[in-house]
Amino acid sequence: MDHTTATLGNIRNEVLADSAQEYTSHRQPRPGADPLGLRGLPAERADLDAMWADMRDRVRSCGDQGIRSARLAAEIGLEPGRHAARPIRLLVAYGRVWLRDTDILGVPGDRYYWGPARLGLRPQVIRQARRMGRCYFFIATLLGKGSTATAAVQLVFDFMGHRPADSADPPPSDDLAALVASQGVTVADFLESAVTTLAETDDGRQMLRGLTRRHADILMPRQALADLANDLAALRARLLTAAEGAA
Repeated sequence: MDHTTATLGNIRNEVLADSAQEYTSHRQPRPGADPLGLRGLPAERADLDAMWADMRDRVRSCGDQGIRSARLAAEIGLEPGRHAARPIRLLVAYGRVWLRDTDILGVPGDRYYWGPARLGLRPQVIRQARRMGRCYFFIATLLGKGSTATAAVQLVFDFMGHRPADSADPPPSDDLAALVASQGVTVADFLESAVTTLAETDDGRQMLRGLTRRHADILMPRQALADLANDLAALRARLLTAAEGAA
């Protein structure tokens, strides 16, 4: 077991309840991507894990043929029918976030596939998910207030748990927030990744220089600014002295 898996296991054991009763009695807040006791899914952790393992094995056994959610729900003991898709989606999300298993790939309007059996399907699913994400971000930005840039920042900060000081909204508890929390990703990690990516191109480096100039009071320590001012003053004095000597 590597360090990442061990760390995730510790986080999972600390934040996930063993029984749904702990959530319904408000003894413990329900984190995102934990469907324990929801939509007909088992109310005990051991039973939920067993159902997820059963689902995983059945999807894998279908190879590259895939299996529709209604049939999958019936085979693992859930109520079939037009509402079967939701608990299956919850169960798949649970496995992805908390069990770190991303081999089950869902294609909207089609079926679930065993990823390793369908070469090329994973990139297709990623592209489709990104398109859907951009579409929903567009709608939220269009209907909301403020600039597009502000909306993008709020979106990222929201699922990373960074809340404005005057925010009255509850912290996010959706699947994305749970994934970020389970991996220990912070706003600082996001900013460092953004800076590193921008620094890889000439245009990006130019943008970073512009940001540094405009926000020097924030991005540069006060003492560094004071030292720079002193250096400039000393350089000016030397230039004046040299000019007087040349005259």
